Amino acid sequence: PSAAGQAGLPGSDGRRAGLFHAEYDAHVLANLDTLMTAWHAAWRGDRAGDIASFYADRALLILPDGVPLLGPREIEARLAELLPRIGAARASRLDFDASERLAYLEGTYELDLSPRGGGRTVRGRHVTAAIRDDEGWRIRAQLFFHRGEGATLRDDGRVGGPLEPDHARRATERRRNWKDYYEETYEEVQRTVAELSRVWSEDDLGTAARFYTPDARLHTPWGERIRGADLIHRWLQSHLPGAGRVHFAFLDFDASGRMAFAHGRYLLERAGSGGAEGPVVGPYVLVLRLDRDVRIRAQIMGRDPSGP
Repeated sequence: PSAAGQAGLPGSDGRRAGLFHAEYDAHVLANLDTLMTAWHAAWRGDRAGDIASFYADRALLILPDGVPLLGPREIEARLAELLPRIGAARASRLDFDASERLAYLEGTYELDLSPRGGGRTVRGRHVTAAIRDDEGWRIRAQLFFHRGEGATLRDDGRVGGPLEPDHARRATERRRNWKDYYEETYEEVQRTVAELSRVWSEDDLGTAARFYTPDARLHTPWGERIRGADLIHRWLQSHLPGAGRVHFAFLDFDASGRMAFAHGRYLLERAGSGGAEGPVVGPYVLVLRLDRDVRIRAQIMGRDPSGP
């Protein structure tokens, strides 16, 4: 439907547009529930090949170890190594949005590690972007944000960590491909990420207040979950003055209809009162609404356990 129909402007049927969106969302959710049910079953059965088949050709997967895996082949190879150390995987759904061929899910997850993997449970938040292609709905990007100490799948005990040069190089190559497909949207999203860096760095609260949709969600590096633009603005008023310069690096992107997602890494030069906490780094995901202005529907910020 047109923007006028969605907004219920004179001459449009806003109720019909609302009903259409409700039916569309229900249809997408039914498909995603089917996808995630099969995903859970494949994890329980240690079937790395089946799990990888649920990811699109350009998929990005970041497990709690922080290493980006690109495409089903890399995903299958890494999971074949990890699955003997992992028991059940559970992912809940707490937030959802969709537009045309792109959908977004956010919630909590738990990974039960076998005795070989340490015999503990890894918990945190996940963000899953799904895209509809010729194969149906598949996972385009999925990030598992760890929570707390010991949330590692690495043999060396590390969690997350700075982006390695090879990952940065591959992200640059992917950006060249995006510009061929989504040049206008890509540039809009790139400007939005750059403007977000400026707004947070300069404590520009006036612009920050207009950045977020009324139903936006912000997940902060300190584990806070904030819902709604008004509450997000209050949080920014109390926290931005202590954040120092903030930089959001842009590494992955996709879009469809009125929605886009962007993924990368951020750096807060200092945090806390007077910058006493020191630098904070980690991964982030932005879910963006593409209307007259690009606005943030969800902003999820993970946190590495130590500075760069």
